[in-house]
Amino acid sequence: MKLEWQSSYSIGDAEIDAQHQALFEAADLLLAASDRDSKLFTAVRLMRLTQEHFAHEEWVMQQVGYPELATHFIEHTDLLSCLNGFIEKISSNSVSSGELENFVSAWLQTHVAISDAKLVAFL
Repeated sequence: MKLEWQSSYSIGDAEIDAQHQALFEAADLLLAASDRDSKLFTAVRLMRLTQEHFAHEEWVMQQVGYPELATHFIEHTDLLSCLNGFIEKISSNSVSSGELENFVSAWLQTHVAISDAKLVAFL
């Protein structure tokens, strides 16, 4: 499976859109990784990019008084927790490619297309 950024995911904030694109690229590299060490390296990189992105996105939401910030923050916390769980599974070599693929694709496509789209409507 190949994850690709689509213009329909754009929320209209250049920095957030660039970060989303970087997340898609990092996730695609993770799914393409063929061995444990490569998967672990790219998963840790994806975690770092995700943490930076979520912090920035939450800051933007605070600045504009986004009314669903608390709900969005909980989604971010849950996603980071799941991603951390996958990093642990990758480290112990106990994750299947299908399981990882399902999580990453659902997270990026659903969160960006649905949850972040609400921010677009608000902005």
